[in-house]
Amino acid sequence: MQKQRQIRAKNEAFSKGNDYFGRGNWDKAISYYKEALKYDPNDQTIKRRIKQAQAHKVGDKGDKYYNKEDWGNAIKYYKAALRQDPNNATFRRNLQKAEAEAKKGQQKKLAEAKEKQQEK
Repeated sequence: MQKQRQIRAKNEAFSKGNDYFGRGNWDKAISYYKEALKYDPNDQTIKRRIKQAQAHKVGDKGDKYYNKEDWGNAIKYYKAALRQDPNNATFRRNLQKAEAEAKKGQQKKLAEAKEKQQEK
């Protein structure tokens, strides 16, 4: 009977974690996943979901910097997110876009510097 209660409590916490994960509330999702993990510390699915939620939290920071056109910080956070969730195609795609934008910015600065040199 005790074992069944623990399984039910674990499943309820995991389900709540999934609900918050789906809403993008990473802190709440992580909290509920950690609660579920207390009932089964070896559950690899729960551990993977915690890493995914942590990665999304970091990836969101990358998105904020990307939207501010702060390519260096966007790249930093996307790389950190990929370290936690290496198979996430969205983080990989966003990293590639941020790197491409950073490269464009560098090329533009070089062209402007070259133009100023020629004006002298």
